[in-house]
Amino acid sequence: MFYRQRESAKIIMPSIAAVMLFAIAIWGIILPSFRSIVFERKIETSRDQTQTALSILFHLAERERTGEMSRDEAQRFAIDQLRELRYGPENKDYFWINDMHARMIMHPYRTDLEGQDLSGFTDANGTRLFQDFVNVVEKQGEGYVQYLWQWKDNPNNIVSKQSFVKGFKPWGWIIGTGIYLEDVHEDIEQISRSIIYISLAILVFVSILSSYIAWRALRENKLRRIAEEKLQAQHEHLEQLVGERTAELSQANEHLRKEIVERTNAEDIIRKQNTFSNTVIESLSNPFYVIDVSNHKILLANEAASQYGIEKGASCFEQTHGKQSPCNGDDHVCPVKSVMQTKKQVIAEHLHIDKDGREHYVEVHGSPIFDEAGEVIQMIEYTMDITERKQMEKRLHDMSNSDELTGLYNRRGFLTLADKQLKMAVRQKGELFLLYIDFDNMKWINDNLGHDAGDQAIIETAGLLETSFRESDIIGRIGGDEFVVLMSDKSGIDNEKTVVRRLREIIKSCNSQKNRLYDIMISIGIVRYDSNTSSSIEDLLSKADSLMYEHKKKKKTSHTGSYNKTSSSSINEPELDIAEPI
Repeated sequence: MFYRQRESAKIIMPSIAAVMLFAIAIWGIILPSFRSIVFERKIETSRDQTQTALSILFHLAERERTGEMSRDEAQRFAIDQLRELRYGPENKDYFWINDMHARMIMHPYRTDLEGQDLSGFTDANGTRLFQDFVNVVEKQGEGYVQYLWQWKDNPNNIVSKQSFVKGFKPWGWIIGTGIYLEDVHEDIEQISRSIIYISLAILVFVSILSSYIAWRALRENKLRRIAEEKLQAQHEHLEQLVGERTAELSQANEHLRKEIVERTNAEDIIRKQNTFSNTVIESLSNPFYVIDVSNHKILLANEAASQYGIEKGASCFEQTHGKQSPCNGDDHVCPVKSVMQTKKQVIAEHLHIDKDGREHYVEVHGSPIFDEAGEVIQMIEYTMDITERKQMEKRLHDMSNSDELTGLYNRRGFLTLADKQLKMAVRQKGELFLLYIDFDNMKWINDNLGHDAGDQAIIETAGLLETSFRESDIIGRIGGDEFVVLMSDKSGIDNEKTVVRRLREIIKSCNSQKNRLYDIMISIGIVRYDSNTSSSIEDLLSKADSLMYEHKKKKKTSHTGSYNKTSSSSINEPELDIAEPI
């Protein structure tokens, strides 16, 4: 019961988690960020509009400077232009002008204030807004001021407003325009409601879809368990019948007449049992078939097997693998052969090909059928499609063995593949070379250009390594700025030096590109693996690491200055030493 509950939880919990994460993302992150961005853009609009109005004043001031107009003419013309200038959805948003003494020069909706000294003018909250305009311009040249003011051209509706003001030094004017905060909040809320409605619709759809998928998975899991239990019960029942039949035949000579009667009864029971067995087998949702172990011919196959192209009379390896001979590799152990050797049930994973040529990963269950002498004569084979599970296992395996930043193997992935390569080298008496590579100037890049540039340098170095080495070579990133390469070759040390020279040429070509902010500089240690020794991959890494540091030390000896963008060209690369085989 606990196992079933745990299986159900594994199916249901991902769906619940997906719905919860979606809701948290919408209400906890996206909506607050969206409201903040919209508000900031509205505020910035008033600044842009003020800059537009100032362009008119700069144009008129230039005409005054060239003598085309007097200052009075230019200022009157500017006042007339800005008095009529409108923008906004209702074309009622406006500009006003006052001077650096808080005297109103022009206001399109409050002409009664024009010409007055408004330094003592306050709003309902006591804010001396016009004096605040002057203070902001005197201190910063421009800025924002929040206060209470009439709604556009409606003097009876006083609302909160935030305005942007900027000084125009040639005439000692202050130009301003603003936005109504209530209007901004209404726009934000209207858009937010639309997003919420859409998000709720998506959330409902995702919840329904997740519930349906979970229900189907639970149902299929339950049907699979029931089928397995029935199959096990049938297998046990068949064994019981065989035992009973053997006991009956042992008394055949003494009870011939009784045997005939009992045989007739037994045959009737067997016929009924066969009918029941065929019904059970045909009801199975997965392929079920019986194989003759002497020739691999399929003697019986249910409807589910036929849907995969597995038919009675054909060889099992032809139907499931498209081959002309039985499986014999490590990846595809032949179930028939294993059952005959062990005389026990076997379970194996195979890659089957259906009648349409599509590949499916399956879990094969093989159970022996014995003759009276205890020899295996037939085998029951039952398969379950595990393609989705294998794909998920592969994705998880790739994630655990790859470096997220560069896409190369991480330390775990590199050690796993390198260990297999060492074992192969021992069997084939092959030759291996391990290169330990360290990025010399990573600290300088991080300190002077930032960690983003450091990450880009790591990615760029990984690309250069992939370009320099062969596809068969194993390349990994095992530390922050440390890389390793395992090369398998029988051409000797000279070839490895050729590879290093090619790598240096590629790096030199990269560094010679224009407008680069940094150069790629590396230190290398190389060690050769002797297949006649018992050295591990960790031993090779340790030795190569030491050689790399010796190489780095030689370069520091030849160049005593600190690294900068142009210093790499002046560093002489010392000759690399390749250690004796270990």
